[in-house]
Amino acid sequence: TKVWDLLDYSAVSFPVDEVRKEVDVQPNGYQPRNDMDAWNWKIYDPHVINGHPVN
Repeated sequence: TKVWDLLDYSAVSFPVDEVRKEVDVQPNGYQPRNDMDAWNWKIYDPHVINGHPVN
């Protein structure tokens, strides 16, 4: 575990919820902060990831 502590990697994650397309919608009027944020925003589709775990 010393290596993971040094690198600050998490050793485990717990699913706490799941994506729900009715709840996890994109807000209107969002302005991306940079090109990477715009790319992530563009590919997000709640209908595709509906039911996936949120860790």
